Amino acid sequence: MFGAVGGMIERHARASLESVARKWIWEPLGMSSTGFTNIDADIVARGYFWQGEHYVPEKFTDLSGIAGAGATISSVNDYALWMRALLDAYRGKKNESSPITNSLWSETTRSRAIINPEDLEPLTYALGWMIGRLGKYTVVTHSGGVNGYGTNLFLIPELDFGFVSMGNTQSTAAIAGAALFSTLLRKLSPYDQHDIDEARITGLHEFLTLTNSFTGSRRSDNHADDVSLSLPGSLREYVGLYEHAAYGLFNISILSQDQYTKAEMGNQQPLSGTNQIQFSVRPSARSWATAGTLKHKSHTSFDFEIFTVSGPIAEKEVAKECGSVEETGRVLTCKNEEAREMLSRTRAVFDYEIYGRRVAKLGLQFEPEQIRYAAEVGGEENWREGMIWFIKM
Repeated sequence: MFGAVGGMIERHARASLESVARKWIWEPLGMSSTGFTNIDADIVARGYFWQGEHYVPEKFTDLSGIAGAGATISSVNDYALWMRALLDAYRGKKNESSPITNSLWSETTRSRAIINPEDLEPLTYALGWMIGRLGKYTVVTHSGGVNGYGTNLFLIPELDFGFVSMGNTQSTAAIAGAALFSTLLRKLSPYDQHDIDEARITGLHEFLTLTNSFTGSRRSDNHADDVSLSLPGSLREYVGLYEHAAYGLFNISILSQDQYTKAEMGNQQPLSGTNQIQFSVRPSARSWATAGTLKHKSHTSFDFEIFTVSGPIAEKEVAKECGSVEETGRVLTCKNEEAREMLSRTRAVFDYEIYGRRVAKLGLQFEPEQIRYAAEVGGEENWREGMIWFIKM
């Protein structure tokens, strides 16, 4: 959605979104270390993923194609200027250099949809912002991340308080940032324990860190189709390229022994046996750095295990970015390899042609919101509507 808006801005302005943002936002606010692409690589921290007793360097993710959805590279110093402009706009403080006005602040932070986490008072969603309550105070926040990087931003306008954290890991940076926000919030003055209690801070913190995760429904092991029927045809009939207009090509192949090991490491659960039919799923570069494993359940139905993929980086970068570091009495070792972390287990199914024996398409439960919506509309029996359908080439 925001990527599409970015494209509309570029067409209307007849300029790149980066140049528009620099002219109208970053330069007026003095944000000299912010951009999409023209950032000195020597000052950008290398992202990493912790894998057991070593770390894996992350590849840089090129988001220029969907820049409107979040391709900004920045620093906490520049983001402090951005927060100051937002908080000044809330207070109606006139700042001639800032493009953010009080009316613009009011419009972008006006709630438009309700989010209903079970363990919290309802959060709401505005134009790119989540709006919550801590006692009598409003919290305006958003977090985000890509492979190797995570950012949290919190604003409490009534207290003229802003907080931003940036880290060079994806999921753990969000957790650390939310925890730091909680710690600083307790030190605020004026501070009233009756207005902001620790449980509310912790609850908001936990919800916001979970929003960075894939939260698709996990399959129950007690599902009705667990009566196992053999896979029809030969394995070779299922492998190959499958195409979707938006997601591009997905490559389905028979899982190799090396991939078995990586899937087992990412899952942290023993595989059910190497005699179980399993396929590897490799998405095109149009999607995030993910991979998948299809584990046969019954007939043409499979469990679909989805993983994030970290590393490896280009060999020419290894000497500079991947070495051993001694810290606090232990040696931190880097390995330039592929690492996986399991996100979710959903469903997959292959469909045959109606009048033939050829595998025609593959359905994958890949998008959390689509999975949820299908269940809300038609219940468990509506699971096929929660799938993205790829045509076999």
